[in-house]
Order: sequence, then structure tokens, then C-alpha cells
Amino acid sequence: MIVVIERFQILTADTAILFLLYFSRLAMAAGGNKAVREASGERAFYLRGAGPLSLGGPKPLSCAQVAPKLAVPKTGGRPVPFGEIRAKYRWEIRVSESLKARMRAGTAVYGFWIELFSPTAAEVMAAAGYDCAMIDLEHGAADLGDAVAVMRAMNGSGCTPLVRVPANDAAWIKRVLDAGAAGVMIPAVNDAAEAEAAVAACHYPPRGIRGMAAPIVRAAGYGVDWRGYVDAIGRSVLTICQIETRAAVDNVAEIVAVPGLDMVFIGPFDLSASLGYMGEPDHPDVRAAIGAVEAAAKAAGCLLGAIPTPERSVKALYDAGYDLVLADGDLVFLREGALAGVAALREITGRQ
Repeated sequence: MIVVIERFQILTADTAILFLLYFSRLAMAAGGNKAVREASGERAFYLRGAGPLSLGGPKPLSCAQVAPKLAVPKTGGRPVPFGEIRAKYRWEIRVSESLKARMRAGTAVYGFWIELFSPTAAEVMAAAGYDCAMIDLEHGAADLGDAVAVMRAMNGSGCTPLVRVPANDAAWIKRVLDAGAAGVMIPAVNDAAEAEAAVAACHYPPRGIRGMAAPIVRAAGYGVDWRGYVDAIGRSVLTICQIETRAAVDNVAEIVAVPGLDMVFIGPFDLSASLGYMGEPDHPDVRAAIGAVEAAAKAAGCLLGAIPTPERSVKALYDAGYDLVLADGDLVFLREGALAGVAALREITGRQ
């Protein structure tokens, strides 16, 4: 099987995971300018200008080792332009398993929040092994350019970039998807009509209203394979609506029934405020409202996401059937690490 790793194409077989682990960063740096040529009597994978791909040995990694059933064009040593390969194998190309597909298959996934918008911090956390990162443009002090910078930093890590937009606004949703987000979280969705608008904004016509600029946007490799992107993103985009108000809880049965809505994500702190219990996400009335959302989502086959609260741990959420938990964050790690460090130094120095 030929696999596309993220949005950039590497021709592999069932051992594609080896490429993902070892070559993905190199491949991302090379973008779409791939070439395949024959070397040393064996078919080997090349990146233009980068030399043969190797697993650490002196010889190129050959098709015989990795993709015995892959028919690479015989070129007599001539590098094959990526577009030519793409045209020949277009029907075989598939997108690597999306975050949505993994959850639909029963995998409980975990992610972290990006609030600092430091590419280095995002790169470190993505490399740690999180399934996804939620880039927060609702509460984070950043703009779209900052979001793109952290997405670039995560390239090749296997960590899926998701973005929470400032509001249920089609223009914002279009821009973050064009920038490369694999999914969008829309805050404060209160009824089915608002959920329908969010879903429409995430999809190209005729299914939705997303503006068509795929031939030039980052998400489509700046047009290297925009038709492939349009086809793939229609299946893989993750549309998440946040349930954060009393009105949303009252209308949750209609919200989760909206076609194309993949997940409802409960915001316990905003919900507690809306219900009159500011800062008490574990109040019995708040927990009852959350229970109603959980029941409606499960009945509709809608994915569930949330953050932990003081009295409801990550484990408790997964045990309750949640599909996505965003428990960690770059800002929180930095804050807690700094506080712990200063506390230790004060104790050592005897300072208060």
C-alpha cells in the first residue's frame, strides 16, 4: 500500500511507519520536490538534492527492502519529477490515518494546548509523543502567522495540528484550514443552526461554503497536489463544537445530530459560569449538565472531548468514554516548572 505521510508524499509499502519515524522531518523539509531514481542496480528512494535515504547503513534503502511490490518507473538514471510520479500513482495514493479515523476506530487520543506560541516549545512537546496539539487562537495572544510557525515546528512529529478559532466565523475557519490545520474547534456553539454553520465552514462546496484557494495554500503543499488535498480533507477534517453554556446543554440533542459534526468538546469552566457556579466545574449541577451532554453524544455516535477538572481526572474521563482529552499545555508546564524551581531555591537559600 502506498501511503502519504501527512500532506507530503513518500512512496512506501506496509513499512511506512519506518519512514514516518526516520525520514519524515527530511521529507517535510524537501516539500513536494521528490524524485525517484535507480542507483547501484537497485531501485532506491531519493529526495532531490538530499542523496539516498538510508537507515544508517552505507547502502540506499531499496525497494526490495521496503516496497517489493511497488513498481517504480524505469528511467535509465533520469530523476523522475514528482508530478510525473504523482500522475502515475494518483489512484494509489492514500492519506495517512487521520486523527478522526483513529478515534472512530476506538483509539483514545491525547493532546496538549499551545498558548505560548513558541515554535521551540511546540516542537519539544510534539516530539514527546502527543497525538495532537490544540493551537488556541481564542484565548491565546497570537495571530495566524504565529499559528503557522508552530505548525511548521511540529512537521514530521506525527502530532496533528488542531486550531481553536476565536469565534464561529467562516472566514476564520477558512484561514486556519488553509494554513494547515487538520481540524477546527469552534467555541460556544449553542444550537443546531450554529453547529450547521460551523460544519459548512469546514467543507468545500457542494457540502459546505469553504472558499476555494487550494492551488496556493499551505495546507495543499502550496498547490503541489491540491486536488488530492481537497479530496482528502473532505474525509479527514475534524469539526469540533464546544458545549459551554446552558443554552448548548438545552439544545445538545439537536447539536449532536447535525450531519458532519464530529465531536462535541465540553468546556467545564465556561459551563460552570453559565450555570451560575463560576469556577466550580465539579459542582453537582454542572456535573449533571455534563452528564446530559455525554449521554446525548454517545446516543448520536458523536465523539467526546474535554479537559480534566480538579475532581475528574484524565483517567476518569477516558473511563467515561471520552475520545480526546487535552490535559496538558505549554504555558502550564512552564508556569508550574518555574514555581517549583523558585520554591526549591527559596528553601535552599532560606529566603521567603
